[in-house]
Amino acid sequence: MIRYVKRGRSARFELNPPDETLIELEECGIAESDGPVFAAGQWDSCDDVMTSIDSRELRRIAAAVRQAVVSPVTIERLTLADGVASHRVEDESGIRIWDERQVRLFVSLLDPAHATRIELLLGGTSLRDIDLTEIGVAADALTRVASSEEWREPRRVRLRPAVAAALLPPIARAHPPFPHGVRLRQERRSALVRDGMGRPIEEIDLTDARETAWPNWFRPSYRFPPLQTPMHLRLDGPDLADDAPPIEAVALAGPLSIARDRIGARLLCVERDRAAFTLKVSCSPAEWLERIEGVGREARWYPYHAGSWGAVTDAEISAW
Repeated sequence: MIRYVKRGRSARFELNPPDETLIELEECGIAESDGPVFAAGQWDSCDDVMTSIDSRELRRIAAAVRQAVVSPVTIERLTLADGVASHRVEDESGIRIWDERQVRLFVSLLDPAHATRIELLLGGTSLRDIDLTEIGVAADALTRVASSEEWREPRRVRLRPAVAAALLPPIARAHPPFPHGVRLRQERRSALVRDGMGRPIEEIDLTDARETAWPNWFRPSYRFPPLQTPMHLRLDGPDLADDAPPIEAVALAGPLSIARDRIGARLLCVERDRAAFTLKVSCSPAEWLERIEGVGREARWYPYHAGSWGAVTDAEISAW
């Protein structure tokens, strides 16, 4: 029998123009699992969650996002959440108790003239981790969209960290072969060192074949059973070349599509001294890895699936 108890407090600011909503929540839940049997429900009290949430900071960041977005681009939807939680797990090995804080910003921007929509997902362990530069760069590119392009011959493209981070979870789930010099690993975060079972997150190289069960568990909510899956993914590769690619992919123009062992993406790209354009690409996970030319050493964490680190990544890309 495994018993998990969560006591949390959060504030969420939602913008669905012209409506604004601020929601403050206390969430106390319990989940019990015994083999294949899983049950979850509400717990009695959140009184021992002492940390409070300053909702004024949420409004300040939302206002900064609005300033970064200029006409004709509009904010279609914005959700900014800040939450603290106390966790407790009881199982045959003992009792584990830990606290954590996570923030998450989702914003959807729309260019009505070209019916182009982009989505950005940012996060961290404090509101200071939210990098509004990503939103400003993407919003500026969206104002300059002129076309949707396709090319068959591979061309060098620089993926911004947010784009590169989004690709890592589906690549990890596919267990592809890794080309020489490219490695994917699970990396422990300094502020998020425990998994959904309260166990330490192990530093593991996913490049090597693994015959035993994955040691760490991701728990997105107390309402669902935890998943054995890699967390906080980090890609390593050759150093970036001195000459940067002439094209930069600044954001995803819609969610990834994952079907038939292929990862499809529509990228918002900017070419030097040219208008922006969208590009549809589709590759198998192994093909994505084979086309990597260089990976930056500085990385930022993003809340994709169980977490991934995004770094500037250069690759040869062709449209589907």
